Amino acid sequence: MTGIETRQTAVEREEQTAVGRREMAAARAEVRVANLLAKSMESSHMTQRELAQWLGVTEGRVSQVLNSSGNLRITTIARYLRAMGYRLVIDAEPTEPGAPSLRSDRVPRRGVGVDR
Repeated sequence: MTGIETRQTAVEREEQTAVGRREMAAARAEVRVANLLAKSMESSHMTQRELAQWLGVTEGRVSQVLNSSGNLRITTIARYLRAMGYRLVIDAEPTEPGAPSLRSDRVPRRGVGVDR
């Protein structure tokens, strides 16, 4: 032993198991969605009240969604982004080396998909 102790972060410990890796991936996705919603809210210059009126929901519901309270459906995320002038784009990357990529260069036709 060299006398130098290396400490692992909680994230590093979680990443050591398959279950931990799945949970960390889900947490990262949740943070990414929350950041996208916050950035689009800022960029759109809309108030929560205006967004609520546009979506036909309560201001409280807008606050819940923007604060990542609970599980959000993809359609909810897409509707909120669309109301603020953005469309949702989803992609997936392989976690294991050599796994096939799911990326597609094909752009869906207008009116097809979750950004209607």
